[in-house]
Amino acid sequence: LFCICRSADDGDPSRTMIGCDICQEWFHFTCVNLTDAEAEALDRYMCPVC
Repeated sequence: LFCICRSADDGDPSRTMIGCDICQEWFHFTCVNLTDAEAEALDRYMCPVC
């Protein structure tokens, strides 16, 4: 899986990723300015591109 930063998911738990429900791309929380709490509150995620 690759983020917009073009870094792969390396399994580092501090680099959590979320998948866009529209385009199916994956993003590190930090790259899309998303906190754990914000992600928990979401039913669906739409990335900045979509």
